[in-house]
Amino acid sequence: MNPRCWNCKKWRRNTDDYRNLDYGKCFHSKLCNGHYINQLEYPIDGLVFWQGNAQYAVMETGAGFCCVHHDPLPKGETK
Repeated sequence: MNPRCWNCKKWRRNTDDYRNLDYGKCFHSKLCNGHYINQLEYPIDGLVFWQGNAQYAVMETGAGFCCVHHDPLPKGETK
């Protein structure tokens, strides 16, 4: 089984007529609003987000965060 949102217990697909039905909401405790949590409490495998204004948002991930869009570095290269 591939770990994707559509087969996760924490995800709910949008059902409203005015929302994109291919999207949904995630209610996982690993997702944190940066405005309300101390950076020392960020989970190592979590995602922290901020909304700067109407034009942009920022996401920060822990080193252990798992992303389905992962694009590995060339062999031997590290950051």
